[in-house]
Amino acid sequence: MATETPDTGLDCAVCRKPLTNPHMLPCLHVYCLSCLRDECRENSPDKFFCPLCVVDKEERRTSSARPWHAFEKIAESEAEQEAIQRRLAELPASEIRRDSLLGGYGDETDVDDPKSSLPKPPVLFPCSMHADNMADTFCAKCNQITCHKCISSFHRRCQDFYNIQDAIEKKRDDLDSIYSNIANSLAQCQKLQEEKKKRLKDAEEVRTRLLLDIKMFRGAMVKLIMAKEKALINEVDLLVDEMLQGTLGKESVVERLIGSLSRQLEVLNFSFSVNGQGELLPYLPSLVSRVANDAKKLEEQREKEPVRQFKFHKDDNCFQTLESSLLGIIQEEGGVPEAVVLPNLPEGKLDMSLTLLTSFHGGARDDVTDPLLTDIVLLPNGDVIVADRDNKCVKKFNQSGKLLTRVLIDAVPSRVTIVSNGRAAVSVMNKRAIYFLSLFGTIRVLSSVPVKKLYSFLTSDGNGCLAAATNQCDSIDLLTEKGEIIRTIYSQKSDRATISRPMYLTPVKVQSGTNVERDSTNGLTNIDFIVSDSGKKIVFMVNQSGQVIFSIKSIDSLTMECPLGVTVHESGLALFADRDANSVVLMDTTGTVIRRVLSADDGVVKPCGIYAGQRGYVAMTQVDGMVKIYSSSVVSM
Repeated sequence: MATETPDTGLDCAVCRKPLTNPHMLPCLHVYCLSCLRDECRENSPDKFFCPLCVVDKEERRTSSARPWHAFEKIAESEAEQEAIQRRLAELPASEIRRDSLLGGYGDETDVDDPKSSLPKPPVLFPCSMHADNMADTFCAKCNQITCHKCISSFHRRCQDFYNIQDAIEKKRDDLDSIYSNIANSLAQCQKLQEEKKKRLKDAEEVRTRLLLDIKMFRGAMVKLIMAKEKALINEVDLLVDEMLQGTLGKESVVERLIGSLSRQLEVLNFSFSVNGQGELLPYLPSLVSRVANDAKKLEEQREKEPVRQFKFHKDDNCFQTLESSLLGIIQEEGGVPEAVVLPNLPEGKLDMSLTLLTSFHGGARDDVTDPLLTDIVLLPNGDVIVADRDNKCVKKFNQSGKLLTRVLIDAVPSRVTIVSNGRAAVSVMNKRAIYFLSLFGTIRVLSSVPVKKLYSFLTSDGNGCLAAATNQCDSIDLLTEKGEIIRTIYSQKSDRATISRPMYLTPVKVQSGTNVERDSTNGLTNIDFIVSDSGKKIVFMVNQSGQVIFSIKSIDSLTMECPLGVTVHESGLALFADRDANSVVLMDTTGTVIRRVLSADDGVVKPCGIYAGQRGYVAMTQVDGMVKIYSSSVVSM
C-alpha cells in the first residue's frame, strides 16, 4: 500500500504534491512511483530520462531503462528526526535559557544540555535484492549496498567490504565535493539569471533614458531634432529588441538548470541531515559525470555581451548639443566605437548613508520565549538568516519578514557565518561542536563537527577557513571546516585585560603586498580580522600572525559604550553596532572612525548583530527582536 512521506519540504516535480511512495533516480531527483511510471509510459516504454535534467538528445538515447530506486530509508530517518524535534520543543522554557533580555548578553556560561545526548538512528537500508532483509554492508568492488544474503550469493567472490558508516566516511570527500559543486553551480546559475534579468532591466532603462534625452533636446532644437527623431527612436528600438531577443533565447536553459540543480541540492541536504548518505554511494560515479556536464552547460551560457554603441551622422549644428547627452558616444559614420566607461568616484575619503528599506520582528509562533537574535547574515537572494539564542534555533526570513524555516539546534546557538554558496556554520555556547546548515530552500542541519574548545564566536574567510573565539574569550583560532586547529592567532597574556563577551569577528581581505603574506603551507588567504570587545570598549584588528594592526577607543567626538556586531561593506568601509549608544558607527579598515551613520534619531534601539551583504544591503538585529534591512549609498567626501 502506498504511503506518504512526512512533511520533509520535498515534493514531486511532476504532480507538485507531497511525495507518495517516493523513488529516487541516479541524478538525485525524487518523484512519486506512479508519476515515474506515467512518464515512462508517455515518453518511451523502454527508455526513461529524468524530466528535470538538462540533457542532450544523444544522452537521452543512452539513458538506462527505469533506473529508479526506493527512498524508504531517508523518509524513515526524517520521521525519527521529527520525533526528536518534537521532544526538544516540549521541554520547558527554563531548560532552554533562564537569562533575560534586560541584561543584554551577560555571562554566557557553559550549559549541560540533556538533549545533546539523544541517540541517532542506526545506518541501515532496505536491501534492493532481498526485501525482507536490511542492508548494512557496502561492496566497494561492485559499488552496491548489500545484506548478508547478497554477500553469500551475488558477492561471494568479492573481497572488499565495509560497513555502511565506514564506507560513508571513506567517500566523505567525494560526497562533500559533489555537494559543493552542485551548490556552486546552482549559485552561479542564479547569479547568471540575475545578470540576465539585470540586462533586461538595463535595456528597458536605456530605452527610457534615450527617449527622455531625445525629448529634452526637442524644445531647444526643434527644427533639427524633428527631422532626426524618428530615425533615432527606430534605431533605439531595434537595438533594444536585439538585446532582449539575445537574452531571452538563453533564459530557458538557465531556468531548467536552476530547477534541476535545486532539486539535487534539496535531496543532498535532506540525505545529509538524516544521515542517509549511504543510499547515494552507488550513484557517485554517475553523479561526478552529471555535475561536470552541468558545469559545462553553465559555462556555455557565459558568453560576454558585446558592447552596444550608437552611431550617428555628424551634424555641425547639433553635434555639440548632443555629445553631452545620455545617448552615448556620438561618432561620424564609419568611426570605431569606444566602450562607455562609468565615471569613478572622485578621489578622497569615502562616506556612506543608510536608508531603511524594511523592518520586521524576528519572532515565530513556535517560540517559547521572546527571541534574542545574536547574529544575522544576508543571502544573495535577499533572504535573512538569524541565530535565536534563547529559543535554541536558526530562522530564515524573506525580505518581507515572512518566516520560511525554523530549525531547532540541540545546543545554544551564538554566531552564524556563511562558509560557501550552499552552507553556513553555527557556533554554540554549551557544546564543543560547530554545526553546518544548508542555505538553499529549507534550512537543515547537515552535520556537526567536534572541536577541542568551546567556541562561541565565529566567522569565515569564505575559502574553507573558520576563525573562532573561545567561550572564555582567551584565544582566537583558525580552524578547518573539519574542526582541526590550523593555528592560534590571538591569545590572552598576563598583561592584557580579559576580553569581555560578547565578541564579534569579521574578515578583511589584505591588499597585495601589505600585512601578512600568503601562507602556502596551510593554504591560508591574506585575511585580517576586525574584533569588537564590549568589555574593554574597543574595536581592534588582528592579522593571522597575532599582530594587532590597530585599536580604536573612545575619542572626544565618539564615545564607545558597548561595541557588538561588526561587518565590512563591499566598498571597503566597516560598520559596527554600539548597543548601549543606540548607534551604528562607520569606520575604514585602517582604524579611522568616520562618523555615526545611524543613531536613536533614526529609530535604532540597542543594535546587536550587523551584516553587509551583496548589492549594498545592510541587515541588523536589535535586542527587542527587530530585524532591519537598509540600502547603502557610498560617496566621496
